[in-house]
Amino acid sequence: TFLGPFGSSSAANLAKEALEESFAIRRCTKPMRAATRFAPCALADMRRCQAPCDGRTDPERYGELIRGLVSSLSSPDGLLEALEERMSRLAASDRFEEAALARDRLRALGDALSRARLDAWMVGSGQLVLRDASDHRLNLSGGTLLQANGPDPIPTPCPRERADELSAVRE
Repeated sequence: TFLGPFGSSSAANLAKEALEESFAIRRCTKPMRAATRFAPCALADMRRCQAPCDGRTDPERYGELIRGLVSSLSSPDGLLEALEERMSRLAASDRFEEAALARDRLRALGDALSRARLDAWMVGSGQLVLRDASDHRLNLSGGTLLQANGPDPIPTPCPRERADELSAVRE
């Protein structure tokens, strides 16, 4: 599963934090295998992580959590609604700074999901002709502007070196 590209590392971090807020996934960077056990972090004690590191969650159950996260990226309505509800609850509780951060996270994730959906549509559409108000045409194939001896269609996920090309067509 791929989410991006992002315009900045801060936008990527905000989207990551939105996902971490919604799913109790590991945030630590210690490498782990199914049989690995070590002391959990503070997030596990706060129930913000399912702590597969100390065996609280078995690999199958943790896998279900990850499959739910991946599924929510392809059908994000419930995820975005939950984040919006959290933002509204924080604002209603006069926790405006936290509500603003929740809003920024929601916006970064929503923008990334919207871009990913549009990019997947453009790249997967095959032949596509776009016209502006003056009837100028852009002929696209696989998200790539067709030119004589032009480049190959863009693969999914879009490689970093071709992200600007896809972004220009998207805009």
